[in-house]
Amino acid sequence: MALAFARGIDGDRPLRCLDLGSGAGIPGLVLALALPITRWWLVDARQGRAQHLQRSIDRLALGERVTALAERAEVIGRGELRGSL
Repeated sequence: MALAFARGIDGDRPLRCLDLGSGAGIPGLVLALALPITRWWLVDARQGRAQHLQRSIDRLALGERVTALAERAEVIGRGELRGSL
């Protein structure tokens, strides 16, 4: 389903995307792979899940444009990403 969503996105221009409640990284990691000029923040409030996401990001060599954050959405919304996505 994530790939079907990706087909509806203009993949020729860079995008900044946020996946809230990323869990295991679906759809965020799938979309990051399908849309190679996008910048992603994968957010999950649970530290363990964010660590798993970071390991997946490292294994997929996506570290230059995908970041895992262990934080609650409302905190992210008040921080450095506010108004930038």
